[in-house]
Amino acid sequence: MLAQSNYEVQFQAQQPLSERILFPVTPSQRNGIEDARFVRFQNDDGTYVYYATFTAFDGKVILPELVETSDFLLFRFITLNGPAAENKGMALFPGKSMASMHALPPGQ
Repeated sequence: MLAQSNYEVQFQAQQPLSERILFPVTPSQRNGIEDARFVRFQNDDGTYVYYATFTAFDGKVILPELVETSDFLLFRFITLNGPAAENKGMALFPGKSMASMHALPPGQ
């Protein structure tokens, strides 16, 4: 199930941002995706990438997942694993480089 949750969505540049809609497509998202909170990270070369954690719901279980974009045209959906990725208890904090991206469990 985790492998099926990694996918990409591509929009056309002429499509206005306000009309780009991301729909649930995987089994873990079948009853919805919500609460995306985008955080901008600056790469070492000065370019930017945006990450958002969001909640996927299959009707019984909630799963935090991650979406990545650098241009709001191509969105990469990525599963999250590990203790910090449980029960919606994480946040992203930008660092000086992509290597310093951190996900902290609640209370840390």
